[in-house]
Amino acid sequence: MRQGATRESDEVRLTVATSLGSLQSEPFIRRLLSLLRDVAPGYLPDSFQGFFVDQHYRISKSQVRSLDANAIPMLVHELETPRLGDVKLTRGKPPTTTLVLPTRVRRGIPQYNVHLSIRRNLVRTPDERQRFLLLAQRLFVTCEGFFGEFGTFRHMKTKPVEGAPGMYDLVVTNLARGLPPPDWGLLLGPDYAGLIGVDRIKRAPCEIVREFDSGSFMLLLAEDFETLDANESLLEEARDRLVEHFGPEYFSYAKGSKSKVVLPHFARWKTE
Repeated sequence: MRQGATRESDEVRLTVATSLGSLQSEPFIRRLLSLLRDVAPGYLPDSFQGFFVDQHYRISKSQVRSLDANAIPMLVHELETPRLGDVKLTRGKPPTTTLVLPTRVRRGIPQYNVHLSIRRNLVRTPDERQRFLLLAQRLFVTCEGFFGEFGTFRHMKTKPVEGAPGMYDLVVTNLARGLPPPDWGLLLGPDYAGLIGVDRIKRAPCEIVREFDSGSFMLLLAEDFETLDANESLLEEARDRLVEHFGPEYFSYAKGSKSKVVLPHFARWKTE
Protein backbone atom coordinates (compact mmCIF):
# COMPACT_ATOMS: atom_id res chain seq x y z
CA MET A 1 0.00 0.00 0.00
CA ARG A 2 1.14 3.55 -0.64
CA GLN A 3 -0.17 7.07 -0.61
CA GLY A 4 1.25 7.98 -3.95
CA ALA A 5 2.28 6.04 -7.00
CA THR A 6 4.57 8.46 -8.79
CA ARG A 7 7.88 6.87 -9.71
CA GLU A 8 10.96 8.27 -11.37
CA SER A 9 11.41 6.79 -14.80
CA ASP A 10 14.38 7.27 -17.07
CA GLU A 11 13.00 4.90 -19.69
CA VAL A 12 10.26 4.65 -22.25
CA ARG A 13 9.01 1.07 -22.30
CA LEU A 14 7.10 -1.10 -24.75
CA THR A 15 5.54 -4.47 -24.00
CA VAL A 16 4.19 -6.71 -26.74
CA ALA A 17 1.94 -9.67 -25.89
CA THR A 18 2.16 -12.57 -28.34
CA SER A 19 1.41 -16.26 -28.72
CA LEU A 20 4.12 -16.76 -31.34
CA GLY A 21 5.58 -20.23 -30.94
CA SER A 22 8.82 -19.46 -32.80
CA LEU A 23 9.78 -16.55 -30.54
CA GLN A 24 12.88 -18.39 -29.26
CA SER A 25 14.01 -19.71 -32.65
CA GLU A 26 17.13 -18.66 -34.55
CA PRO A 27 15.20 -17.41 -37.63
CA PHE A 28 13.09 -15.16 -35.41
CA ILE A 29 16.14 -13.79 -33.58
CA ARG A 30 17.83 -12.99 -36.87
CA ARG A 31 14.66 -11.22 -38.14
CA LEU A 32 14.46 -9.26 -34.91
CA LEU A 33 18.06 -8.08 -35.04
CA SER A 34 17.70 -7.23 -38.72
CA LEU A 35 14.63 -5.12 -37.88
CA LEU A 36 16.56 -3.16 -35.26
CA ARG A 37 19.49 -2.71 -37.62
CA ASP A 38 17.21 -1.34 -40.36
CA VAL A 39 14.82 0.85 -38.34
CA ALA A 40 16.84 1.98 -35.32
CA PRO A 41 20.53 0.96 -35.49
CA GLY A 42 21.18 3.09 -32.40
CA TYR A 43 19.08 0.60 -30.41
CA LEU A 44 20.90 -2.51 -31.66
CA PRO A 45 22.05 -4.62 -28.65
CA ASP A 46 25.72 -5.48 -28.24
CA SER A 47 25.49 -8.04 -25.38
CA PHE A 48 23.10 -10.48 -23.71
CA GLN A 49 22.62 -12.32 -20.42
CA GLY A 50 20.11 -14.91 -19.21
CA PHE A 51 18.19 -14.80 -15.92
CA PHE A 52 16.45 -18.00 -14.75
CA VAL A 53 14.31 -19.39 -11.92
CA ASP A 54 14.32 -23.12 -11.10
CA GLN A 55 11.56 -25.25 -9.57
CA HIS A 56 12.71 -24.22 -6.09
CA TYR A 57 12.47 -20.53 -7.03
CA ARG A 58 16.23 -20.09 -6.91
CA ILE A 59 17.52 -17.40 -9.25
CA SER A 60 20.56 -17.89 -11.44
CA LYS A 61 22.09 -16.00 -14.32
CA SER A 62 24.43 -16.74 -17.16
CA GLN A 63 27.56 -14.81 -17.98
CA VAL A 64 27.37 -11.64 -20.03
CA ARG A 65 28.28 -12.36 -23.66
CA SER A 66 28.96 -10.10 -26.60
CA LEU A 67 26.23 -10.27 -29.22
CA ASP A 68 27.37 -10.83 -32.78
CA ALA A 69 26.40 -13.24 -35.55
CA ASN A 70 28.52 -16.02 -34.06
CA ALA A 71 26.84 -15.69 -30.66
CA ILE A 72 23.25 -16.12 -31.90
CA PRO A 73 23.23 -19.94 -31.44
CA MET A 74 24.22 -19.45 -27.79
CA LEU A 75 21.47 -16.86 -27.37
CA VAL A 76 18.95 -19.31 -28.83
CA HIS A 77 20.25 -22.05 -26.51
CA GLU A 78 19.53 -19.85 -23.49
CA LEU A 79 16.04 -19.01 -24.76
CA GLU A 80 15.26 -22.70 -25.32
CA THR A 81 16.16 -23.64 -21.74
CA PRO A 82 13.51 -25.66 -19.86
CA ARG A 83 13.73 -23.10 -17.04
CA LEU A 84 11.44 -20.15 -16.48
CA GLY A 85 13.19 -16.86 -17.15
CA ASP A 86 14.25 -14.39 -19.79
CA VAL A 87 17.27 -13.17 -21.70
CA LYS A 88 18.17 -9.49 -21.68
CA LEU A 89 19.79 -8.02 -24.78
CA THR A 90 21.39 -4.67 -23.97
CA ARG A 91 23.33 -1.87 -25.59
CA GLY A 92 25.94 0.11 -23.71
CA LYS A 93 26.97 0.40 -20.06
CA PRO A 94 24.79 1.49 -18.40
CA PRO A 95 22.27 0.23 -20.96
CA THR A 96 20.60 2.73 -23.26
CA THR A 97 18.52 -0.09 -24.78
CA THR A 98 17.20 -3.24 -23.12
CA LEU A 99 15.28 -5.89 -25.04
CA VAL A 100 13.86 -8.72 -22.92
CA LEU A 101 12.87 -12.02 -24.53
CA PRO A 102 11.15 -14.79 -22.53
CA THR A 103 12.37 -18.36 -22.38
CA ARG A 104 10.10 -21.02 -23.85
CA VAL A 105 8.62 -22.04 -20.49
CA ARG A 106 5.34 -20.33 -19.54
CA ARG A 107 3.76 -20.63 -16.12
CA GLY A 108 0.53 -18.95 -15.11
CA ILE A 109 0.09 -16.73 -18.19
CA PRO A 110 -1.41 -17.60 -21.58
CA GLN A 111 1.03 -15.50 -23.63
CA TYR A 112 4.64 -14.43 -23.99
CA ASN A 113 5.63 -10.81 -23.29
CA VAL A 114 8.46 -9.09 -25.14
CA HIS A 115 9.78 -5.90 -23.50
CA LEU A 116 11.77 -3.03 -25.00
CA SER A 117 13.14 -0.18 -22.86
CA ILE A 118 14.85 2.91 -24.27
CA ARG A 119 16.49 5.70 -22.28
CA ARG A 120 14.07 8.61 -22.44
CA ASN A 121 16.75 11.08 -23.54
CA LEU A 122 16.85 9.11 -26.83
CA VAL A 123 13.09 9.58 -27.41
CA ARG A 124 12.66 13.27 -26.64
CA THR A 125 12.44 15.03 -30.02
CA PRO A 126 9.55 14.50 -32.49
CA ASP A 127 11.87 12.67 -34.91
CA GLU A 128 13.16 10.40 -32.13
CA ARG A 129 9.62 9.63 -30.98
CA GLN A 130 8.55 8.80 -34.53
CA ARG A 131 11.51 6.40 -34.88
CA PHE A 132 10.53 4.70 -31.63
CA LEU A 133 6.87 4.46 -32.66
CA LEU A 134 7.78 3.06 -36.07
CA LEU A 135 9.94 0.45 -34.35
CA ALA A 136 7.07 -0.32 -31.95
CA GLN A 137 4.76 -1.01 -34.89
CA ARG A 138 7.33 -3.12 -36.75
CA LEU A 139 8.22 -5.08 -33.60
CA PHE A 140 4.51 -5.70 -32.97
CA VAL A 141 4.13 -7.13 -36.48
CA THR A 142 7.35 -9.17 -36.31
CA CYS A 143 6.27 -10.71 -32.99
CA GLU A 144 2.73 -11.27 -34.33
CA GLY A 145 1.53 -9.34 -31.31
CA PHE A 146 -2.12 -9.09 -30.37
CA PHE A 147 -1.70 -6.37 -27.72
CA GLY A 148 0.93 -3.83 -26.76
CA GLU A 149 1.31 -0.98 -24.29
CA PHE A 150 3.96 1.68 -23.94
CA GLY A 151 4.90 4.69 -21.88
CA THR A 152 7.13 5.72 -19.01
CA PHE A 153 4.71 4.40 -16.33
CA ARG A 154 5.73 7.29 -14.10
CA HIS A 155 2.18 7.70 -12.78
CA MET A 156 1.02 4.21 -11.89
CA LYS A 157 -2.74 3.73 -11.67
CA THR A 158 -3.98 3.31 -8.10
CA LYS A 159 -7.21 2.45 -6.29
CA PRO A 160 -8.38 3.37 -2.77
CA VAL A 161 -7.86 0.73 -0.10
CA GLU A 162 -11.19 -0.22 1.42
CA GLY A 163 -11.32 0.67 5.12
CA ALA A 164 -8.09 2.69 5.00
CA PRO A 165 -8.81 6.34 4.13
CA GLY A 166 -5.97 8.05 2.29
CA MET A 167 -4.27 4.78 1.36
CA TYR A 168 -3.99 3.38 -2.16
CA ASP A 169 -2.93 0.15 -3.83
CA LEU A 170 -1.36 -0.13 -7.25
CA VAL A 171 -3.74 -1.48 -9.87
CA VAL A 172 -2.31 -4.82 -10.99
CA THR A 173 -3.93 -6.21 -14.13
CA ASN A 174 -3.59 -8.97 -16.68
CA LEU A 175 -5.18 -9.33 -20.09
CA ALA A 176 -7.22 -12.35 -19.03
CA ARG A 177 -9.28 -9.93 -16.93
CA GLY A 178 -9.35 -7.00 -19.35
CA LEU A 179 -7.20 -4.17 -20.70
CA PRO A 180 -4.76 -2.38 -18.35
CA PRO A 181 -4.71 1.37 -17.61
CA PRO A 182 -3.25 3.08 -20.68
CA ASP A 183 -0.11 5.12 -20.07
CA TRP A 184 1.27 6.76 -23.22
CA GLY A 185 -0.48 4.44 -25.64
CA LEU A 186 -1.76 1.05 -26.72
CA LEU A 187 -1.27 -1.28 -29.67
CA LEU A 188 -4.35 -3.31 -30.62
CA GLY A 189 -4.05 -6.20 -33.05
CA PRO A 190 -6.83 -7.48 -35.34
CA ASP A 191 -8.29 -9.68 -32.58
CA TYR A 192 -8.86 -6.67 -30.35
CA ALA A 193 -10.09 -4.62 -33.31
CA GLY A 194 -12.72 -7.31 -33.88
CA LEU A 195 -13.60 -7.45 -30.19
CA ILE A 196 -13.94 -3.69 -29.63
CA GLY A 197 -14.97 -2.66 -33.13
CA VAL A 198 -12.88 -0.97 -35.81
CA ASP A 199 -15.14 2.09 -36.05
CA ARG A 200 -15.07 2.59 -32.29
CA ILE A 201 -11.27 2.38 -32.29
CA LYS A 202 -10.97 4.85 -35.19
CA ARG A 203 -13.08 7.36 -33.22
CA ALA A 204 -11.11 6.91 -30.00
CA PRO A 205 -10.51 10.19 -28.07
CA CYS A 206 -6.73 10.09 -28.48
CA GLU A 207 -4.35 12.62 -30.03
CA ILE A 208 -3.14 9.95 -32.45
CA VAL A 209 -5.06 6.96 -33.81
CA ARG A 210 -3.11 5.19 -36.53
CA GLU A 211 -3.93 2.01 -38.41
CA PHE A 212 -1.01 -0.12 -39.57
CA ASP A 213 -0.42 -3.52 -41.12
CA SER A 214 -4.01 -3.87 -42.35
CA GLY A 215 -5.99 -4.16 -39.16
CA SER A 216 -3.78 -3.21 -36.21
CA PHE A 217 -4.02 0.14 -34.44
CA MET A 218 -1.76 2.43 -32.44
CA LEU A 219 -3.48 4.76 -29.97
CA LEU A 220 -1.57 7.58 -28.27
CA LEU A 221 -3.21 9.52 -25.46
CA ALA A 222 -0.82 12.37 -26.37
CA GLU A 223 1.80 12.79 -29.09
CA ASP A 224 4.46 13.60 -26.48
CA PHE A 225 4.64 11.31 -23.43
CA GLU A 226 6.29 14.09 -21.43
CA THR A 227 3.08 16.14 -21.40
CA LEU A 228 1.43 13.22 -19.57
CA ASP A 229 4.40 12.75 -17.23
CA ALA A 230 4.24 16.43 -16.27
CA ASN A 231 0.52 16.40 -15.48
CA GLU A 232 -0.98 13.36 -13.77
CA SER A 233 -4.47 14.91 -13.90
CA LEU A 234 -4.19 15.19 -17.68
CA LEU A 235 -3.21 11.53 -17.89
CA GLU A 236 -6.14 10.46 -15.69
CA GLU A 237 -8.57 12.52 -17.78
CA ALA A 238 -7.26 10.93 -20.99
CA ARG A 239 -7.56 7.45 -19.46
CA ASP A 240 -11.11 8.13 -18.32
CA ARG A 241 -12.16 9.38 -21.77
CA LEU A 242 -10.85 6.24 -23.42
CA VAL A 243 -12.57 3.98 -20.86
CA GLU A 244 -15.84 5.84 -21.37
CA HIS A 245 -15.51 5.62 -25.16
CA PHE A 246 -14.68 1.90 -25.35
CA GLY A 247 -16.78 0.95 -22.34
CA PRO A 248 -15.68 -0.10 -18.82
CA GLU A 249 -16.37 -3.73 -19.68
CA TYR A 250 -13.11 -3.82 -21.70
CA PHE A 251 -10.85 -2.60 -18.87
CA SER A 252 -9.91 -4.86 -15.99
CA TYR A 253 -9.69 -2.06 -13.43
CA ALA A 254 -12.69 0.08 -14.47
CA LYS A 255 -15.84 0.15 -12.39
CA GLY A 256 -19.29 0.12 -13.94
CA SER A 257 -19.27 -3.39 -15.39
CA LYS A 258 -19.29 -6.64 -13.43
CA SER A 259 -18.74 -8.77 -16.53
CA LYS A 260 -15.51 -8.09 -18.44
CA VAL A 261 -15.14 -8.60 -22.18
CA VAL A 262 -11.86 -10.35 -23.08
CA LEU A 263 -10.46 -12.19 -26.08
CA PRO A 264 -11.99 -15.67 -26.51
CA HIS A 265 -8.71 -17.50 -25.84
CA PHE A 266 -8.42 -15.74 -22.47
CA ALA A 267 -11.96 -16.77 -21.57
CA ARG A 268 -11.07 -20.37 -22.44
CA TRP A 269 -7.80 -20.19 -20.53
CA LYS A 270 -9.54 -19.03 -17.34
CA THR A 271 -11.81 -22.08 -17.39
CA GLU A 272 -9.07 -24.64 -18.08
